[in-house]
Amino acid sequence: MNKDYPHNIDAERALLNILLMDDQKLEEVDHLITEADFYRPAHGYIFKAIKDLVSERKVPDLIALEDVLRKRDKYEEVGGLSYLVGLQEEVSLRASISQYATMIKEKAQLRIIIDKAMSLVQQCYQENENGIERVADSAQRIFNEISQRSSTDDTGQLSMWLTKTFEELGKRRVDEHGLTGVTSGFRDLDQMTGGFQASDLIIIGARPGVGKTCIALNMALRAAQKNYKSVLFSLEMSATQLTKRILAIESGVSYRAIDDMRAATHNISHIIDAAGSLASLPLFIASLNTITIHDIRSRMRKLYKEVRPSIMFIDYLGYIKDPAYTPQNKVLEVASVTAALKSLAKELNIPIVVLCQLSRGVENRVEKRPMMSDLRDSGAIEQDADIIMFLYRDFKYNPEADPTSAELIVSKHRNGPTGTVDLEFIPELSRFENR
Repeated sequence: MNKDYPHNIDAERALLNILLMDDQKLEEVDHLITEADFYRPAHGYIFKAIKDLVSERKVPDLIALEDVLRKRDKYEEVGGLSYLVGLQEEVSLRASISQYATMIKEKAQLRIIIDKAMSLVQQCYQENENGIERVADSAQRIFNEISQRSSTDDTGQLSMWLTKTFEELGKRRVDEHGLTGVTSGFRDLDQMTGGFQASDLIIIGARPGVGKTCIALNMALRAAQKNYKSVLFSLEMSATQLTKRILAIESGVSYRAIDDMRAATHNISHIIDAAGSLASLPLFIASLNTITIHDIRSRMRKLYKEVRPSIMFIDYLGYIKDPAYTPQNKVLEVASVTAALKSLAKELNIPIVVLCQLSRGVENRVEKRPMMSDLRDSGAIEQDADIIMFLYRDFKYNPEADPTSAELIVSKHRNGPTGTVDLEFIPELSRFENR
């Protein structure tokens, strides 16, 4: 280790002196520092030996310490008996042991920051290999780690957490329908979930052509209409195509008629009125050909600073890439992406809704309603998601079925009930409604 790294040898010696004089003081600092936080390795070895002896209900006197350190081949390295005696006889300063532990921890954190910064500098020199997106993402991740390391200890008595929980509950926004999360726009689904909750990762799976994009648009639009700032990342449709669908949902004029303005001439007033009501909504659309998980994180962090979005939608999971994995490692790539999205939801404290295409296994069985095993490419989706729901329309498989009938099957709900929500689908308007 570089001798110029931040350190405080006096604080390390003073802390060990107090422990040698009164091992019960270990309780005050055991949760604050570890042996790895000491700048001088010998001090870390001694601290670990004291800690282990206390945990075995033994007195960490000089004889016991010598025995432990010899068994670990560290006795000579720490300086032998003369060094241990010197620590025991040293006159401590007047600060408390917790103050010394804090000094030691702060210096250790500074050394970690220096190491991570040096690693980042090295990545910048290797930018051609790593790509600017990965370098920027590494920088953001390092800053987040530094922030987390500087946060106070989160261990506390239940009474403390009860107070914090009630403070958090008091800050929750509760709408006229009693929802504590962001509305989905669908009555029965909101009753089941209480709205999409902050930090949740929500997966909506379906086979192609069932209406994944349409339902995400309906949810994003209705959330925005309730003044929730909604962001939609689309990797499948252009922003113009999505806007036409939103106009169809709002105006009641079919998507086909809007797409062909000559056919829509007699409906032009409805379209203009819809555009007027939509223009002021806090709905943001980003249409991209390809995107990496690093892109999404950096874009969302930027948006979060600028507009503080309430909810985010991604269409869809299969298009998100992680450059760390080759196409042959699709399962690992999806696992990495879903874990990163869940982490992002927690970091920004917003729900993230991700669309997911289901495997062809649905087509090869009698019962066509989707199930968990149909999630494509990775069981990690099931592990990371807080809510998993499947969109199903029987008409896709049974021509005699009601073409307007749709189901949202909630198969996993980490914090609440599961079940099926019946919806009505109006294909020409790209609109889902409560049934």
